[in-house]
Amino acid sequence: MVEKPLSRRAKVYSFSYCTVAPAGVKAPYIVGIIEFPEGPKILGIIAVKEPSPTALEIGDDVELIIGKIGVDEQGRDIINYFFKPVKD
Repeated sequence: MVEKPLSRRAKVYSFSYCTVAPAGVKAPYIVGIIEFPEGPKILGIIAVKEPSPTALEIGDDVELIIGKIGVDEQGRDIINYFFKPVKD
């Protein structure tokens, strides 16, 4: 296995509007498969201001972010990677 850096920008390959969330994550939200220019595809939350089935389109540009995605049962921040749409 070889470590390979990935770009911070990628494209939405596919996505789903979710109305039921795991503990600590606020519903509704959008989860998607994100395709990087280097080839890999990964699953992640896509943060949009108002989640809806029409909030994104396949091929939209997104940027990788590390930050708070929710709060657990003990009130601690849940930190993870997620994606934000890029508006050029």
